[in-house]
Amino acid sequence: MLPALRRHVQSGRDLRIITTVYTGSTEPRALEALEALGAQVRISYDTSKTRLHAKAWLFHRANGHSTVYIGSSNLTHWAQVTGLEWNVRAAQQTNPALVAKFEATFASYWANPQFEAFDNEKFSKAVERTDETIIDFTPFDIEPYPFQRQILEQLQVERSRGRPHNLVVAATGTGKTILAGLDYRSLRDSIPSARLLFVAHQREILEQSRATFRHILRDGAFGELWFSGHRPTRWEHVFASIQTLSRTELDKVAADRFDVVIVDEFHHAAADSYEAVRQTEGGTRV
Repeated sequence: MLPALRRHVQSGRDLRIITTVYTGSTEPRALEALEALGAQVRISYDTSKTRLHAKAWLFHRANGHSTVYIGSSNLTHWAQVTGLEWNVRAAQQTNPALVAKFEATFASYWANPQFEAFDNEKFSKAVERTDETIIDFTPFDIEPYPFQRQILEQLQVERSRGRPHNLVVAATGTGKTILAGLDYRSLRDSIPSARLLFVAHQREILEQSRATFRHILRDGAFGELWFSGHRPTRWEHVFASIQTLSRTELDKVAADRFDVVIVDEFHHAAADSYEAVRQTEGGTRV
């Protein structure tokens, strides 16, 4: 996409981008590349709370034919090329109020002092603070909301019918990782030593998911990470990146090694990197 964006900027048109250090997943080299071609980049360096987690794009056209895209696509190779993403396109001619609202919201963010010019050193320090975030246990157990309880009951019913492979679809922010943890906690009632493989495509998701499972299970030592620089030793409860799994000699891991396999962000599963895992996985997929 860089050549097209470069031509856009060289023609005298604006390219403005806002993002955050949320989860530490934004790559500074990508921001540097965008700035190098002439983009204006502003960042929220606040690590104390989630500020912005939107994936949206506005193509402003002076002729009144502006369009917006709102959905799940990050500015990554996976999201733009290989992944299965869901986005909604709205045109100014048919949805003028929505496009106007989008433009006004972006303008308010751009003018907000919370979003500052990109600075690599400041960015790195903010990401370090994100990496150091510690989730403390509360004195209370995590219990499901009514709508989550209904999903958990449906999973149990499907398993009782001999259907162990299940897909949970729920909106962003409804606690799918918590659902997975609660479901696993329930499974351990019947299989106390249930071995777990949790698969995701980002280190930050793996770390946060392990923290969530530790909280739900009240076990601060639960789970081992498996991605660059980390390798399990016990192989009982593993939180692994799909990149590591696709590059690793999976034939060295027995197909029945794990009783429960949980795949996060399953809309990525059409990518080639998941094929090796699909061919070797055994046990029960939740």
